[in-house]
Amino acid sequence: MKVVEGGALNREPKMTEIESKNGNALPNRWEYRIIFDDRDKEAANHCYYIGSVHFDADSDTIVSISDAACPIGDTIDQLQDDMVLMSEAISQEVLHWSELA
Repeated sequence: MKVVEGGALNREPKMTEIESKNGNALPNRWEYRIIFDDRDKEAANHCYYIGSVHFDADSDTIVSISDAACPIGDTIDQLQDDMVLMSEAISQEVLHWSELA
């Protein structure tokens, strides 16, 4: 798995499209993943968090990683659905920032 542009943070909410540098929408797929934030080599308090990870539509190339996400929804059912998606991240491979940059 490789990262485009060193895994630049995308702080936008979950989405099904992202904008390219020229402003055109690019299709992508996303999923919640557990991320081990070890970017600061000198920090003593590295941590794990759940964030949304967006992949290029045609490959496993990561195009963006969010900061820590929280469940969200317009209804209780949507909130519950988002929580289920987040819980599915537990069974996925943990992503390490140090290996993505």
